[in-house]
Amino acid sequence: MNSKELFSMALGLEYPWKLNNVDFIEEDGQKVLSIDIGFEKGAKFSDPDTSRRSVPFGKN
Repeated sequence: MNSKELFSMALGLEYPWKLNNVDFIEEDGQKVLSIDIGFEKGAKFSDPDTSRRSVPFGKN
């Protein structure tokens, strides 16, 4: 099991969510855990106000 799979399971990510990248980086002498979460291309999300499902605008 790689770190992306491990963190995906720990975070409970399910379709359409996906873990794009996980990395430990050092910033200003401190170690920082960087987690990049995205979604599958073409996934549809419900508008909380109208309940209409649509494809989000922007980068996935």
